[in-house]
Amino acid sequence: MLSRTISNRFREEIQIDTMEDNDTRCLPLDVQLLKGQISGAIGSFIEDKLPNVWNEHAKALDKPSLEYLIEHVARDLCPSNVVLNQCLAEHGRQLLSYISHHIEAQLGTTISHIVQHDIPHLFQTTQIQVASLLTHFNHPGCHLELNHSKYNNSAWLDLVTDLISHDVKDLLHDVGRIEDSVYQFAISAKTSSSPTSSLNHRFIDTPHTM
Repeated sequence: MLSRTISNRFREEIQIDTMEDNDTRCLPLDVQLLKGQISGAIGSFIEDKLPNVWNEHAKALDKPSLEYLIEHVARDLCPSNVVLNQCLAEHGRQLLSYISHHIEAQLGTTISHIVQHDIPHLFQTTQIQVASLLTHFNHPGCHLELNHSKYNNSAWLDLVTDLISHDVKDLLHDVGRIEDSVYQFAISAKTSSSPTSSLNHRFIDTPHTM
């Protein structure tokens, strides 16, 4: 969703203009074909690159990091060596509150870095690719011109932040999903625990009462 929205924004900000002095050698079909090529190139390039860009900067939000964080917080909330599902359920809101603050902080850092450093680079690279296509199509008789908006950090930061924060808030404010997530974590932790676990905790099923 995020990659697609950003690629659509790139399409809006990078346009091809046809000059009034085009002569009859420049067929209208050429211009339409060019615009189609550009739209496809921008979409493919951005949607292919952004997931890798995100993964490079969001290490603290990957699965192993979040699993470790959840186990660490769960140990603090349920200090007994035997962690009961019931204890996790009782402290579910505290657990999710801590995790949500952690995610929000990491998202803020990640988004800021991507918007300030990576998206401008992608924007510039996309312009170069579009200019290359333009050179290919701009044969004698055609006077096509690359037109693009000036990159604006603030506008992009607002766009990306709004998109991500909307999804995160939907998740964190859905009480039913929060409670279910805590219980599912307890089941998962119990199943995956082992004597070699770095936290050396055991998880025991208790009746799920929420």
